[in-house]
Amino acid sequence: MPRRDRPHPSLRPSLQSTRDTNTYKALIARIAGRAGPGYELDQGWLAATDTAAAADRTAIEADLAASRSALTKDAIRAGTTALGEWHMGRGDYGAALRAHARARDYCSTPAHVGAACLAAARAAAAAGDFGHAGAYAAKAEAAPAGALDPPAAAAAAAAAAAAAFDARKWRAAALKYAAVGVDLGGDGAPPGDGWLAAPADVALCGALAALASLDRGEIRAHILGSPSFRHHLPACPPAAAALRALAAARFGDALAAARAASSLARLHPRAAGVADELYALARSRALTQYVKPYAALRLDAAASTLATDAATLEDELAALIQDGAIDARLDAAAGVLVSRARARASAADAAAAPGVAGVPDPAADAAAAALAAAVAAGRAYVRDAAALLLRAALVTADVVERPPSNDRGGGRRGGDRDAAQREAWGEGVEAGRRGGAREPEAEAGDDGDDDDDLGAPGPSEGPRAGRGGRA
Repeated sequence: MPRRDRPHPSLRPSLQSTRDTNTYKALIARIAGRAGPGYELDQGWLAATDTAAAADRTAIEADLAASRSALTKDAIRAGTTALGEWHMGRGDYGAALRAHARARDYCSTPAHVGAACLAAARAAAAAGDFGHAGAYAAKAEAAPAGALDPPAAAAAAAAAAAAAFDARKWRAAALKYAAVGVDLGGDGAPPGDGWLAAPADVALCGALAALASLDRGEIRAHILGSPSFRHHLPACPPAAAALRALAAARFGDALAAARAASSLARLHPRAAGVADELYALARSRALTQYVKPYAALRLDAAASTLATDAATLEDELAALIQDGAIDARLDAAAGVLVSRARARASAADAAAAPGVAGVPDPAADAAAAALAAAVAAGRAYVRDAAALLLRAALVTADVVERPPSNDRGGGRRGGDRDAAQREAWGEGVEAGRRGGAREPEAEAGDDGDDDDDLGAPGPSEGPRAGRGGRA
């Protein structure tokens, strides 16, 4: 049986295929002679590699100095970029980041700006500074359309996703991984972007972040619905199985596949530290979605479906209830999880339609009925208070209905639909008053001339001089 502490034979030629002598020394020291004579420190190779690297740097710096003397902007940008790549090859990622950031100042086209920002993002990610990696990736993605070719755009999206993943922004990371293009690592891709994110990295990290932060509908729409992400999924079969099983509501299969994916994540350079956290979040979200449709759920049946035991499942559900993720109560004696939300809905339905046959309310008890009555009373109070406030506002604004006026003006200012009828009616009343007033005036005159009527001459004696007098 082969020893597990021995490196793979294919590692031997790759150890000296780099110019990063510091990393080579660290790997040889970690092997510590356990792999045999082929894995010892090669002093001759170290000296030759350091000498060649120093000569290359001298040539790059000489060309850069000449470009600066000639004030040639494109030549300065090319020389600064070459210096940054030299630092990347030597493993000095901080110096590489500074060089690529300076190269951005000498860019003359949007394509140059996008390439410089992408190189800076790659250097920052290699140094573990994912804050700067995300910032430069965002600048690269903000370049005008056509500034980045598809491989470069895919690399920028991968850098932004890695930055969100490192910041534990699981939802943002899942959506950004879903946007990584299919040309990642393809022909014409920027140098080193395969180290930043391979298709297997996109599938594994994106799937775990989605399981931990997205619901089934969101996974179907944004993750499995993304053609580019579906292109990367075959590179990580456990991640693909977990996503598809959860989207199909096969929770037991989804949790088993998620456990396998988390085991792979423990070997990932960026996901190793958060593999257990992501699996715990994915399991909690899956349990929450599993119990949501049930009014009452038997724990033994649920444990059988989820491939666990009833005691462990009861502890997990109790923790979710305590955290507020599930609105339910556990009946430990009966081994049943009862949804409080559905009990309240049944009680509210029964209170809204008392005496109606066929209203199911199996979980309602005295506490649920009291709660429903309190909720109904509160709603009635709010409705009455709103009606009073509305009436007060209408009265304050003088928006009231008054009876029609008998004045000649025809009612309220602004006109009324019956204004013409009321005006005609008013004129008729006024005319009637003028016509009927003559007879009372004559009677009043007769009453005032009672004394004259005693000796008044007849019609043949001539007319009177006036009312109340003699001729």
